[in-house]
Amino acid sequence: MIKLDQCPKAGEGVNRWVNIQVLRMLRYNYTNAEIYTQLIAAAQGCGRDVRNDITHSIDTGRMYLGIGKGFGESPVIAPAYNDLDILKDLPPVDLQFQKSILEQNQEINLSNWPEDKRIEYKTMNILYDLFGSHRICIGYQQNHSIITELTEVNSVIRFASKRINLGLCQFIVPTPMVGDYAINKTGKRAVRCLKNTGQRWFLVIEFDHIPSQDDQIRLHFELAKYRELRMLIFSGNKSIHGWYDVYQQPKKESKEVMKTATRLGADPMTWIRCQYVRFPGGVNSKTRTRQEIIYYNYGK
Repeated sequence: MIKLDQCPKAGEGVNRWVNIQVLRMLRYNYTNAEIYTQLIAAAQGCGRDVRNDITHSIDTGRMYLGIGKGFGESPVIAPAYNDLDILKDLPPVDLQFQKSILEQNQEINLSNWPEDKRIEYKTMNILYDLFGSHRICIGYQQNHSIITELTEVNSVIRFASKRINLGLCQFIVPTPMVGDYAINKTGKRAVRCLKNTGQRWFLVIEFDHIPSQDDQIRLHFELAKYRELRMLIFSGNKSIHGWYDVYQQPKKESKEVMKTATRLGADPMTWIRCQYVRFPGGVNSKTRTRQEIIYYNYGK
């Protein structure tokens, strides 16, 4: 039996907590009923009715993992794109391993972070440095997606699509897109889906259950020993996202990095290539806080 993370209070990420616990329990072959009853009990007193959250998360979780049926009447369609398979065998957090790494890196903080060029970070220049003129997917909200490209005119970087408001951008897919849309695994046309997402360029790691940002920095320092760290972004809430360069890296090697990250406490969902992560330099609409770029390594 796995130990569930403590449920936060309403307004502090209950739905996200449900999603993570459901995925963990599905990977350990819990039944729908076991997941439902245990999460209902664990969420008592949180101040939110989580019943619909749990059933919806089980449906979507089984769809992502390609295992069995959810609470819906029709069978869940197994995904045709194999990078979702890793969610079934990503290890849970290993608190002893996490503690040993934090102790080993206890002197690390942003002030002595290696090779930080301490430049003025400009979002558009960074996006162009990361993706060039390739298609990227940007979102104002989780259910909003725009495909655009970046252009350089007289040394000024702009979006090719004039309808994009940079001030509203919260999310981005950290890998270039194939086209303007594709047919997703449910047979519908979609902008942000696995079939429309190209080969992975960046693996983004987030430690959203570790309250100390200094500790998060220390864990990112450890992962940077495995793959080059290109960027650190503050989420505008609690976590710091690390962007690791995995361009043309064998999938097996990227998987090992992700496994190490989840042992250290990382969110496994960022393995999914079309998963949204925080847009560099954007503003978190929930907290009204800037998603600050706190480290960047140019020109790779």
